Amino acid sequence: MDVTQLMAVVQLLGSLSGSPEFGTPLEDRNISLASVGEVGEALIKCYHPTGRFRTAQVVANRWHGAGMYSAEKSAVVRVFWNGGLTGNGYTTDVALMQRGGMVRSYVIADNAMVPPKKNCWLESWTRPQ
Repeated sequence: MDVTQLMAVVQLLGSLSGSPEFGTPLEDRNISLASVGEVGEALIKCYHPTGRFRTAQVVANRWHGAGMYSAEKSAVVRVFWNGGLTGNGYTTDVALMQRGGMVRSYVIADNAMVPPKKNCWLESWTRPQ
C-alpha cells in the first residue's frame, strides 16, 4: 500500500462521518466506489499478498470495537477476492480506523484457508505523508 492508497483509506473514513451505521446506500453517502475498491485492493495486497482482488463494499460505517483503539472514526469493509494458488473465492472483513490523522486496520473475519499475514504494516497506526 502506498501513500495514495493510504489517503484513500482516510478519504473513505471521512466520507462516512455522520452516516448511520447500516442501511444507507453508497450513492446517498457520496462515497466513491473507486476509493472503496482501492482500499479493498490495498488491504488484500497487505493481508493476502498472493490473493487476487475482486470487489469490496462498505458494510458498516462504525465498528463496535473501535473504542478499544481510541479511534475517532471507523468503518468495516468486506473484501471479496480469489486465492492466488487455488483460485477459490474468499471474503475478508476489515475494520478501518482513524485517530489523530493516523489510520490502521484490523481483520475482523477471514474465511481463507491461509490466515491473514500478521505483519501487514497497516496493523499499526500509520500517518499518511
